[in-house]
Amino acid sequence: DDWMPVPEVTDANIMVAWNLIGLLGEACELIELWARDEQPDPAQWAYELGDAFWYPTALATQKGLRLADVLAGNVAKLEERYPDGFSSEASRNREGGAR
Repeated sequence: DDWMPVPEVTDANIMVAWNLIGLLGEACELIELWARDEQPDPAQWAYELGDAFWYPTALATQKGLRLADVLAGNVAKLEERYPDGFSSEASRNREGGAR
């Protein structure tokens, strides 16, 4: 099918896929932690967040990016998008629409 390009299978692409799938798995573990009836202690949150942060860090490294630069770029984008600070209303009514 020509409807969707298929990335070339390389070691680098396999590692990108591995890290994306790993991030998804860790996000599921965070959802499970949040969904429990009891209140998890901060150490449990730290443990799972540490696992989850591993994958974006690995992806940034694979792409030759510094995680600090990625985060700084995101902060700059959000400050420009929401100069008066984030609100649900500002998100719904921002120029260009919500994405």
